[in-house]
Amino acid sequence: MMGIFPDFSLLEYAGPLLFYIYKFLQDVAGVMAIVGVAMAIYRRYVIHPAKIENTREAFIILLLISLVILTMFSFSGIYLSIHYSNALIMPVSQVIANALSGLSLNTKQILYQVFMFSHNFVLLFFFSYLVFTRKHLHLLTAPLNVFLRSLKPVGEISYLNVDSEGTLGAGKIEDLSWKHLLDLLCCTECGRCQELCPAHLTNKLLNPKKLILDLRENLILSGKAGKSGGPPLIDDAPPSIPAEAVWSCTTCAACVNRCPVFIEHFPKIIEMRRFLVLTEGKIPKDVIRILRNLELFENPWGAVEKHFNWLTEEKQGGDLLIFLGCSSLYNPRVSRVSLTLCELLSEAGIKFEIYEGVCCGDPARRLGNEYLYQLFARKNIEKFNEYRGKKIVTICPHCYNTIRHEYPQLGGEYEVIHHTELIHQLLKSDKLKPTKHLNLSVTYHDPCYLGRYNSIFEAPRGILASIKGLRLIEMERNRLNSFCCGGGGGRAWLEEKGQRIYVERVKEATALKIDKIIVACPLCLIMLGEGLKEIEKEKVEILDVCEILRKAI
Repeated sequence: MMGIFPDFSLLEYAGPLLFYIYKFLQDVAGVMAIVGVAMAIYRRYVIHPAKIENTREAFIILLLISLVILTMFSFSGIYLSIHYSNALIMPVSQVIANALSGLSLNTKQILYQVFMFSHNFVLLFFFSYLVFTRKHLHLLTAPLNVFLRSLKPVGEISYLNVDSEGTLGAGKIEDLSWKHLLDLLCCTECGRCQELCPAHLTNKLLNPKKLILDLRENLILSGKAGKSGGPPLIDDAPPSIPAEAVWSCTTCAACVNRCPVFIEHFPKIIEMRRFLVLTEGKIPKDVIRILRNLELFENPWGAVEKHFNWLTEEKQGGDLLIFLGCSSLYNPRVSRVSLTLCELLSEAGIKFEIYEGVCCGDPARRLGNEYLYQLFARKNIEKFNEYRGKKIVTICPHCYNTIRHEYPQLGGEYEVIHHTELIHQLLKSDKLKPTKHLNLSVTYHDPCYLGRYNSIFEAPRGILASIKGLRLIEMERNRLNSFCCGGGGGRAWLEEKGQRIYVERVKEATALKIDKIIVACPLCLIMLGEGLKEIEKEKVEILDVCEILRKAI
């Protein structure tokens, strides 16, 4: 202001107190900015972590920030030298003022004008340059994205009207929602999203950071192309996304959780999967197999024989409805977990009913077949409505998440509880009392859909803490930073190429020299069990939380 309007005086308009506070904070902020730039330079050019790319844009931005601050200190110091003999309220500027004290008044006035206009020029150039950069546009757009972030539960997939005409899913950039497009303009390129991405860390083609940057480039090219149309979203040629990368996502939400500006990565992948399945029909063979199994057998296993054999007629009534889901019905290992849960409830004197039902629809929806998902969801909703007033209990976090957060889109609103929460409540009310001493070391694997999606961290650990003699050793990647088993997003039934995600996880677990791995998800149970076989560590047993508790009762 003083450079443009020489007669403007902040002291006159704001008063002495506010003026002095402002000038002191200005000096402090300037020092902090210079320290921040120095740290950024050291990190970027000396430490140089793999997730950081050294680009010309980044160097120019750091240079411009430095020039803005240095020119500010320069004209402030000269101003003090002209008007004040000693201004302790501006300690840094005063150092410059002291250094220039030997200059003539005329020289100081000329230098003041030079540095003032240099400061204004650099500042205006800085803001103009931001608009033409890719990376640093986030300085303008990120605050808006944070303010407009989704308040829905993490990972809730948007409703799709499958009866609508036209494109289903996203095949072109304009098929994405306005919020998805705003996300693309907010990326800081910090690389946090890729630090915990299981696909990226096991050398798959998917990299969440590159996904956003490629989509951003696609958006810019599409804008320049106008009505002639930009590149397709899904293609092997950049800036399109390769189909292999689209199918590599486990929907673990690690990328979304770690993003400092609330970018939603994998919902964009779901939209692209919907396009491939519902509009294009370009579906990989193993995905076709799963979807066909779901259509024909109402479960992704393609199984006919049911393994769950609890005598349901003996357990009528009560306020609880146990939803078994496809894993408990058709996988013999998971069936044992459901049976154990029923035994614990009987031990606690809790009455319950069992609903076998069809698959909750999670695999179909995450694999892009919204039509099939809605078919299953409506079947289950119709049956759940017959049990109105009952609390639905699930052992599968995927069922829990889908029924609790996504069935309401179709009119199915129910009280849903995960079996670890229920058991923890029974322990706290003394309806279950573990009496046996188990001299065991265990580690607990946080399922993505239980932890990151629904913030259920304490209930499983509370159950383990109630068992005498049990020592819980946490893995380095736990709770919100838990590493995926590789089974989400329908990937539990797909062939994994190259390095196995579940193998990486069991290697981390077994390195702790534990006796057992504890889980709270059927898919984690299956995937990590396979991992133990592959690394020949089958002496380490993998159990569900309720199974380890059963051993102590």
